[in-house]
Parts: sequence; structure tokens; C-alpha cells
Amino acid sequence: YASAGGERMIPVIVSFYTDDEVYRPAGERLIESLNKLRLKHDVRCIPRFGEFYDHCFHKPIFLLEMLDMYDEICWCDADNEFQEYPKMLENIKTDIAVCRFTSWNWELSTTLLYMKDKQNVRELIRVWDEANKTLPKAWTADQFNFHLCLQTAIEKNLLTMSVFPPAYYQSVDSEVKADPVL
Repeated sequence: YASAGGERMIPVIVSFYTDDEVYRPAGERLIESLNKLRLKHDVRCIPRFGEFYDHCFHKPIFLLEMLDMYDEICWCDADNEFQEYPKMLENIKTDIAVCRFTSWNWELSTTLLYMKDKQNVRELIRVWDEANKTLPKAWTADQFNFHLCLQTAIEKNLLTMSVFPPAYYQSVDSEVKADPVL
């Protein structure tokens, strides 16, 4: 699972998908794309519990569980597929890396997240989980909550952040025109 040149290994790609007719095939396509590129991953099928939003709001809990197992992780929404080897993941020096969008009402998304197992990152995830419990459930509320929590952490210099280039989020940002990695 080293890079094509045999250098640094990339973080474990993590995700979950629900066992239903929509997300099971999507999750299986994600796994197939990761296997094709020989990327180490921990992608899990979980039973449905509640509504779509309940599954979205489960993401912080899952991320903490993954950080208990791995030193660094890269979350990828199960309805994405890797098209190319994600070379940027070999050299991330910051605590967290995110996607920045141009076509949404806010800038950051949880579609693809790189995270190191550090106390400040775990605290961000816990604060995000608490925000998800207190704010109303809506189509992208978990992503909006993440954006607000991360913005606060950055303003307080609690962690360092980098941004994935457009090729890493073209699949979900219609205004990006790049050769896709994801």
C-alpha cells in the first residue's frame, strides 16, 4: 500500500455505507475503486437506523472509532469513487485537510476529510458531534456544523488545515473543471 514510487504510505481510507438499495451499490463501487488502486481502506456496511440525516450525523462517531485504530485517516463519502491515485495524501503536513467548494452557501464539505490522530483533531470531532445533536437536522446540516466548528478551531489556532485541490472534489462541486482524482 505504498505509493507508486514506493515512498510514503497514504492514510487509511475510511467510510461507511448503509445496507440498502441506494448506498450498498455505491459503497461497493467505492471499495472496488480502492482495490483497483491498491489503497488501504476500512469501508464498512452498517445497518440502517433512522433517516438519512441520522446516518450523516453518525460520521463524527465513526471517525473517532477509526482514529482509535489508525494514526491518520481519510474519510471519503461512500457515494464517491477514486479515479486516480491520490498522491496528495502522501504529503499532508497539517492536522486536517478539507474540500473547499465554490457552488455552496458555505465553503467546506465533509465529502473528503484527512485527519491525523491528534488531541486537537479529536476535540474538533467531539465538538462537531455535539453541534449535530443540538442543531436541526437538514439536508447538509452536518456539513454546515463541521464548517462552523472547524472555522472556530482555525480562528483560535487550535489546529492546522490544508485544502485539497479541485481534482479531489470535482464529483460534488459542479463548478470545478479538473481531471478527477475522486
